[in-house]
Amino acid sequence: MSDLTVILPTLNEVGNVKLLYSKISVALSGVKFEVLFIDDDSTDGTLDAINDLIENHDNVKLIRRINRRGISSAFIEGASSCNSKYIAIMDADLQHDETLLKKMFNTIQSENLDVVVGSRFKKNASVPGLSKMRKKLSKVGNAICKIASGVELTDPLSGFFMVRKSVVEKILYNLSGIGFKILLDIFATCRNRGISLKIKEIPMIFKQRNSGKSKLDIMIILEFLMLIFDKLFGKFIPIRFVFFVLVGLSGIFVHATILVLFIKILKVQFIYAQTIATLVAMISNFFFNNIFTYRDKRLEGVSNITKGLASFCIACSIGALVNIIAADFLHSRGIHWLIAGVIGGLAGSVWNYAITACFTWEKERRSA
Repeated sequence: MSDLTVILPTLNEVGNVKLLYSKISVALSGVKFEVLFIDDDSTDGTLDAINDLIENHDNVKLIRRINRRGISSAFIEGASSCNSKYIAIMDADLQHDETLLKKMFNTIQSENLDVVVGSRFKKNASVPGLSKMRKKLSKVGNAICKIASGVELTDPLSGFFMVRKSVVEKILYNLSGIGFKILLDIFATCRNRGISLKIKEIPMIFKQRNSGKSKLDIMIILEFLMLIFDKLFGKFIPIRFVFFVLVGLSGIFVHATILVLFIKILKVQFIYAQTIATLVAMISNFFFNNIFTYRDKRLEGVSNITKGLASFCIACSIGALVNIIAADFLHSRGIHWLIAGVIGGLAGSVWNYAITACFTWEKERRSA
């Protein structure tokens, strides 16, 4: 059994994986370690490169994920499958300073720590691999993280850290697994469960990407905000439900726009305009939910999208009926029409969310 597992989430990193493994091997000379690649179904030859490493090295393993995305969920799967006492995670693009691995390993053992973090902003650290915009975003994100996690660190958003497996075991089922900021997820979850951690930061050099493209986009920022919301309010209301409702509200705007277009401009009869508007709103809701609400379970391919859209529309049609029945029942009992309507709409939303979560995204994802 290895003393340390280094988790490397990958997505189209063919130009980096072999070089990174070589660098890690040099850095961890004398340490009994394994490298666990968690690949999100790369299409550029990354899998072939990893399999070449597996054939030539006994300490290389691979978990290939289909239709799943995100570093946080990759870490959770990797941590669940390894048996090492300590776990490290780092990016596979060679931006993280792999030479710090042995220092982190020795530090976490000798000082009996729970987490050692490679910090981009601690004194003596440098960030040649961060653009001015990313520096600003990181500083804003770090300030938000201190509120959510209650941990005073220079870099709570670091993607390079080492943690005791025993710590992860305690909170494994409470981690959100949303997005890319697993360290924040760990800190905030421990805070919510009343678990105190012994933490130390080590300054690192955040280097330029070796090859491939950065994964940072607007959706990663959105997922970060989703994670913050989930950690602060998730025990009261699921973040996915919030997004589901927001998408539903956008559907009202789409519905109204289509009605105006067909009735006022194209002079179509109301019944036909209403039918078209309803269908268009359902379709737009499905695709927005697929992009935003269920990004980590996103349906891909014509077959999965077609089946998913059909099940979504069926569920929402039933949800509309639930809405009407609930609202009519409450109104008939003397409840004000506005209150009855809002409660009916909420009942329909809960139905739609619960059913589509089970039969649109979960079911289709399993059958992919």
